[in-house]
Amino acid sequence: MNKSPVAANNIVIYKNNVEIPAQSGFQKEVYGKESMDVSKDCWARAVAVDGNLRFGAGSKVVRWLDVEGEADIEDNAVLGISATSGTRLHIGHGCKFKRLYAPVIAVGEKCLTGLKANTGKMAAALPKPLYNEIEYNISEIAPLDDKEKRPYGPLVYPKIVVTNRNLTIKNDMIMLGGIKAKKDLTIEDNVVVLGNIFCEGILTVGSNCILKNIVFSQEDIKLGQGTQVGEQGKIKSIIARGKIILAEGVKIYGFALTDKGGETL
Repeated sequence: MNKSPVAANNIVIYKNNVEIPAQSGFQKEVYGKESMDVSKDCWARAVAVDGNLRFGAGSKVVRWLDVEGEADIEDNAVLGISATSGTRLHIGHGCKFKRLYAPVIAVGEKCLTGLKANTGKMAAALPKPLYNEIEYNISEIAPLDDKEKRPYGPLVYPKIVVTNRNLTIKNDMIMLGGIKAKKDLTIEDNVVVLGNIFCEGILTVGSNCILKNIVFSQEDIKLGQGTQVGEQGKIKSIIARGKIILAEGVKIYGFALTDKGGETL
C-alpha cells in the first residue's frame, strides 16, 4: 500500500532512517539525523541530512540542501540556492541549481576516459611557463610541428595566453599555462589546461577535457560530456556571472557558482 504524502507546516526532525512519500510538502525545514529517501515530486523549504540522501525525480528545495554523506539527486530536481555534500554529490539530468559544493560533483553516469586522465598526469609533470612567458592577442591555438616553439611536442602549448580576440583551442591540445580571454573562448575536445581560465565572454568547453584549475567567466560556461574541473583532493571552483550548463559525465572537484542559474543536460 502506498503511503500518504506528508504535509507539514512546522520544522520536522526524523531521528532514524526515513522514506518520505511521493508528493510530500514541508513548509519549513526538514532534518534527518540518519539517512533520508525522498520520493518523487516532493517539496521542502530546506533539507539537512546527517547520513546519505536520495532526492527523488522532480523534487524541489527552495532554499538549501545540506548532506553530510552522499547525495543522489535524481532527474529534473530543483536544488534551490545552495546544495552541498560532505562526500559526493551525484546529479541527474534536467536539474536546476545556483550553487553546488562537494569533494566530487558528478553529472549522470559517464566517466572521464582513462586515456585522457593519463594525459593530464603527463602534462602536470612538464615545466610550467614563467610569469613573463606570455603570448598576446592570438585567435587560435592548434598543433604545430616546430621544435623551437613547441619544445615538448606539437600538441603542447608552453606559454600563458592573454588575448583580446575570440580564441579557439583546437582538439587534443595541452596548455601548460593559464588563459585570459577578453572575448569568447572555445575549447574543443580532449584538451588539457593546467592554469587558471579567465574569460570575459562565453566559455564553451568540448568533451573529455581536463581543466585543472579555477574556471571563471563574466558570461555563460558550457561544459561538454566527460569534462573535468579540478582533481581528486584539490578543491577548485567554476564560477559564471551568467549560466552554467553541465553535460553528461562532467565532474567538478569543489564549487560550481552561477549568478543566473545552472542546469544539467
